[in-house]
Amino acid sequence: MIVSVLLNIFPSSTIDSLIFEYFESQGATVAMAVFDLKGDSVIYAHNYNRRLPPASTLKVITTFVAQKFFAPSTRFYTYLFRSGRNLIVFGGGDPLLDNYDLKEMADTLRRRNIVWIDTLFYDDGFYTRDRYPYGWLWDDIEMTYAPPISPLVLNQGIIALHYRDTVKGNFHFMHIRTIDTTETRYEILGDTILVYGDFDRRRWFAFPQKNPEELLLLSLRNALQRDSILVKEVGGYRKLPENAYLIYSHPSPPVDTILRIMNEKSSNFIAEVIIRNIGAYAYGEGSWLNGLRMVKHILTLEGVDTNFLIVDGSGLSRYNMVSPSVFIDIYRAAYRNPEFFKRFTGALASPGRGTLKRRFLQYKGKLKAKTGSLRGVTSLTGILDDRYAFVFIAYGFSGKLSRHRKLQDTIMDTVFRSLLEKSPHGSKINQMP
Repeated sequence: MIVSVLLNIFPSSTIDSLIFEYFESQGATVAMAVFDLKGDSVIYAHNYNRRLPPASTLKVITTFVAQKFFAPSTRFYTYLFRSGRNLIVFGGGDPLLDNYDLKEMADTLRRRNIVWIDTLFYDDGFYTRDRYPYGWLWDDIEMTYAPPISPLVLNQGIIALHYRDTVKGNFHFMHIRTIDTTETRYEILGDTILVYGDFDRRRWFAFPQKNPEELLLLSLRNALQRDSILVKEVGGYRKLPENAYLIYSHPSPPVDTILRIMNEKSSNFIAEVIIRNIGAYAYGEGSWLNGLRMVKHILTLEGVDTNFLIVDGSGLSRYNMVSPSVFIDIYRAAYRNPEFFKRFTGALASPGRGTLKRRFLQYKGKLKAKTGSLRGVTSLTGILDDRYAFVFIAYGFSGKLSRHRKLQDTIMDTVFRSLLEKSPHGSKINQMP
């Protein structure tokens, strides 16, 4: 009875008209679905089985699989080994490793009366040696949203520099000299970062790390020396020798915290680390092939239609092709277990935070979602009022992405208002001031 009421009140013809006016009349393709999880029934469908690039909404699939695979308390570790008087850092896939963690490592070693290290080495053998998944474009990997994916990376693979104008010779700040070029470029020469190009008034800029393991060793050396631990030399890669012994294991935050940060910030780096960690834990080798193999295995066990193409964990690759039906199957599988459903939706973004910071604020407390965007793609998926699952993917439009994102949000706002204002449960919309 409730399902039939919802079908009668849902403005299907209005949504059809908006999709045609905003997207399909311009040559774009839209795939969309709205599903009542409690009634286990489709409320609205448009190209329900059409596979399109999902962009970052693919992280919902990564989240679901990761939570099925890892216990909530799971942490990923960075290990410090001694071999003679050398120190070897073994990366275990902590995607949130940062400078504060290095300070904690240095403090721990100092408390254990380690005051001299001959050479610092790293071992990144937890993953295979490839750095990027299939389908990441050459111009993407020059951007901060596509750093190299390694089990041993500091600050999510990004270098951020803050600068201030100063006179030449003042070494407290960066001296800026304008040269004739149209873009900012950089080189890392040992522990020196050479930057050249045009600088704007933001007073900061960021770029992806080129050799993240080497940068981590340099940063760790600095942290150790600040704790009065002398490091004679910074080496490079060295396979963990048989005589090495573990002296410290540094934990990441729990996996659910990592996934929540991934979804709120839409971090491609975190998503790919999670996929490679799944592959490493499942099959002993952290490759995309192994991680995605486990993704399909878990989805099959959960009754999800795996008639899709997924080549990464973040959605950045344009080779990914997923239909709304796949997302709906995942939400249905999550909903069958109330405890898991709460955990799963708790890892998604809420209005007012992350990529939803200025979007759908009137649905705060009722909406959990994940956004997505690529050139020519805008998408949105999630849960409304702990009951309604929705998916929207638009592909193939031209013009400004921001404009089409607003058109998408207009369509979804119409959907949300209809579901909440006329729901038999009488849910209310928060009124904007």
